[in-house]
Amino acid sequence: MISKRFIKTMGMLMDDQGVELVEGFNLVLLKQIKSPFPLREISLLFKEATDLKKKHFASNMNMQIKVMANKPFPDSQLITLLRAKYLKEKSKILLYQEIINLICDIYGELGELTAEKFLSNEQRIYEQFGPAHFYWGLRLFPIHDSKIEHRLLEFGEQLSTITDAAKETAATNLAESKDESKEAKENSLITRERNLRVKAEQEIETLKKQIRSLEKSQERIKETNELISSENLSLEKKLSEKDEAIEVYRNQVINLEAEKENLNSQLNHLQKTLDEQKTKEQQTIQVYENKLRELNAGTEFLIQKYEQDIKKLKDETPSSNLSLHEVVKMLMDYLYQAIEINFAQLKTSLDRTDREQLRKKMNDHMQFMDSLELLLEELIQPLPQISPEETADESTRQTEELPKKDNPNDETTHAQPGTFYRMDHGGYIKLENGAAFNIPESLVNSLQLEHEAEVECEPAHRADGSVNYMIRMLFQGDDTCAPITQYMGYIQLGEHFKYYCVDISDPNNRYPLYEKDFEIQRPKDGDPCLFNVAHGGEHARLSKLYTSYGTDYYKKENTNDKPIKGNTGTVSREKHQSPNAGREPFLEGCKIVIIGGLKKWFDSVVEETGAEFYHENGESPSRIHPKLRRADALFYLLTANSHEATTSCIPIAKEQKIPHFKIEGSKSNLRKLLWDNRDMIRNKKASAH
Repeated sequence: MISKRFIKTMGMLMDDQGVELVEGFNLVLLKQIKSPFPLREISLLFKEATDLKKKHFASNMNMQIKVMANKPFPDSQLITLLRAKYLKEKSKILLYQEIINLICDIYGELGELTAEKFLSNEQRIYEQFGPAHFYWGLRLFPIHDSKIEHRLLEFGEQLSTITDAAKETAATNLAESKDESKEAKENSLITRERNLRVKAEQEIETLKKQIRSLEKSQERIKETNELISSENLSLEKKLSEKDEAIEVYRNQVINLEAEKENLNSQLNHLQKTLDEQKTKEQQTIQVYENKLRELNAGTEFLIQKYEQDIKKLKDETPSSNLSLHEVVKMLMDYLYQAIEINFAQLKTSLDRTDREQLRKKMNDHMQFMDSLELLLEELIQPLPQISPEETADESTRQTEELPKKDNPNDETTHAQPGTFYRMDHGGYIKLENGAAFNIPESLVNSLQLEHEAEVECEPAHRADGSVNYMIRMLFQGDDTCAPITQYMGYIQLGEHFKYYCVDISDPNNRYPLYEKDFEIQRPKDGDPCLFNVAHGGEHARLSKLYTSYGTDYYKKENTNDKPIKGNTGTVSREKHQSPNAGREPFLEGCKIVIIGGLKKWFDSVVEETGAEFYHENGESPSRIHPKLRRADALFYLLTANSHEATTSCIPIAKEQKIPHFKIEGSKSNLRKLLWDNRDMIRNKKASAH
């Protein structure tokens, strides 16, 4: 409420005590604006104030008061304007602020201001400033104190007495001044008459001197006229000479005009020659523009061919022996050719707009090549050499931290079974022969691989000595056990131009986007995406980016009937657990028989339940029949089983009233079947006993 100008004037901005005084003044102002207009007290204050302070007061209150020179300040006009302004609350506040500015000198050093010190200086303030200043100092004192309030009540009554006495004294002084003024007026008349007489005598003497001076001037004028007559004669002679010279100059001008006409004819001839040259230049420009259009057509043809080749490469990728590394290098070769064509066009182009467009195309090609080079760096990253015991911990690391892969010369040419392990971006496959290699996120999405999926990898040696694997999924894994959390969300541009991945179901789940993912995929603010976060990790890795569907695609994706792979929408940041993890083994003492597939596919799932596990791959089902008759549940995998095993084992299960279930091709399905049917399996065990 106190204006900054007042605070700066008091020097209270950086002082703690000054802040308290400002708060005190605020409380005083709140109290004063509710009181009626203090006409008498303000009038007394203005009588004691100097004209300079009154002018500053009127200026700060935005009052236009004209003050005549050598005349006292019009206090009555100031009071009248204040009455009109006092009706508005904002003007009340401004009025009391300016009164504080008017009397602030009586407080002295505000840092040392106390009630006792102010009251002890009453006589000094009274003599130096006047009683009205001391009264307003009490009324607007910023420190609440009972002594100040008591003295304010006393002095308010004294102020009216002082005012009456002042009025009587003023009346007496007025009468005395009237007598004195009459005598002074008579003396002034006498003095004025004397001064007028002296002045008249001085003027007479001055006029006499002027007359004598004029007579002398007249004589000098006569002499001057004679000189002028003689000079006129000489000037007439010179004028005739000038006329002759002008005639000579006129002849010269005629000659110059003739020369000018000659020059104009030459200029017209040069202008015509220049126009012909411009026409030739325009024709040349037209020729270059035609060539430029031909080059543009060639560029468009090359781009179309490039797009057709890309499409052909995409169609041939499943059956082609080309590696992703070779495809990227082919793309870079095409880009180099496009840059060379654009550079040739840039050298022949004359239009500034065309040159800017060509430079922009070349810049886009360069940026695309940077992204391809980053992709090449990722493609040549070393592959992991990880033991099965370290699989879960190693899968949480970044792809670039994996150790070097085995020597490709040690690999056989036969298909090798292996297990896929999920990572926050892509994953790796551990083969039974100990070899390991990583696969990118795009391939994980294409094959729809989940954590611990069982796969078959058929190696193919390329000409450069590297090995390319054809991957076929045998038995789906379970992403609920993966060391990552997968979210459906969108890209958000945050502070300091940093990009984040935000969970659509909970915007508080926001993770900074991994730098390499941004450099390669170049997402934009609002793009829907599917992203992974490693348990304990701080960065998001892009799994899918839906740039072609618009910013509202994530809403459609969220309502799609197809389930999203992975642990979508999960908020937990702790180490991920499977549905059975954290529970006590719920099938202890039970016997589980599984036919089909490989035993290692089911070991980890059945081990969680605490049950005894018996397995048969389906080639010799008779060997499992004795175990099956004493089993508590039968599970069979039709996709990796023999007809003989199915037709021989299921009748035994029905005969012995053993619950039997079909595995739908994934570890997650087996885990769900075991949990959902746990009571049935335990009841079978109880009935057998």
